[in-house]
Amino acid sequence: MRLTLCVTDFHLEQAALGAGAAERLPALPGLESLLRQGRGLAPQPDWRAALLVEAGVPAASAQALALAPAHVAARLLDVAPGNGLWFAQPVHRVAGISRVSLHAAGLLRLSPEEALGWSEEFNRAFDGSGLRLHPLAPTLLMEGLPSDAQGQGDPARWLGAALSASIAPGAADRAMRAVGAEIEMWLHEHPRNQARERRGELAVNGLWLWGGGRGENGELDVLTINKQTGTQSALPPAYGDDVFLRGLWKARGGAVERADRFADLPAGTVEAIVCCSAAASGPRDDPMQRLENDWFAPLRDALARRELASLRLWIGGRGWRIAPSWLPRLPWRRPVRWWREAAT
Repeated sequence: MRLTLCVTDFHLEQAALGAGAAERLPALPGLESLLRQGRGLAPQPDWRAALLVEAGVPAASAQALALAPAHVAARLLDVAPGNGLWFAQPVHRVAGISRVSLHAAGLLRLSPEEALGWSEEFNRAFDGSGLRLHPLAPTLLMEGLPSDAQGQGDPARWLGAALSASIAPGAADRAMRAVGAEIEMWLHEHPRNQARERRGELAVNGLWLWGGGRGENGELDVLTINKQTGTQSALPPAYGDDVFLRGLWKARGGAVERADRFADLPAGTVEAIVCCSAAASGPRDDPMQRLENDWFAPLRDALARRELASLRLWIGGRGWRIAPSWLPRLPWRRPVRWWREAAT
């Protein structure tokens, strides 16, 4: 089997590892073994750019890398990319004495039923505003926002961090902030949030508007790219629930299935691409330890048994290629803590 594993929603800066912060991170021997054996791949701006490369899109071109993530995800819906489409990611913010932060587990994932319910109630409450919310579980997509705004950027980059640096200037972005403020008022003490809190879940106290952009970014047709490269018939099977992955595969004629752990991949799989999230699913979840148990350690063991012909591992925009034939040659490599390798 040839496997590509993209770890999404991961962002760790080297500067954040000081003052004992690194010692509080979990030990991940499986991941550290993979990184020790790996040979570095050409870095990419983020995991989405890496996924374009793995899918056969010429991501080295500036146009391909400019694809707006929300426009790619919109391929899953009957919505035109030019209608001011942006992700409306449900988040949980925490207000402190001097700053507002994004909760460390504040990238909230909605079930299909929740996403539909929030969308229907939003569309009733904001009827006539020109805004429309679309369910795209585990997130949401908003239509009718300014297409020339910069937006807030991928919220995964601010998990557990202050939000002041995430606000972009400009008239369009001021309009986006005004919409965000209205949404926060609507969400405050919403019955659906009260139900979430009774279940022990974090309330949705904001919708993070990001991933859209000017029409020309979304108008780059990945189907056309696919025809130019001739890779449609060779598109490998993909696994995961990320909407960028699902939208890209749908646009390029492929399908995406669910696999929560390495053992879930069908027997006899020859090649596959997997996207799994490093964002916490709740305050009690340790996502990196979960990935260690479900993916990193099993992949290390499969390589040792030579059940994998090769592994390409992407964490954010950093990538490594690991092959079982290299294992006997690398005993001299000293272990390196995983966060030293994966942090940017």
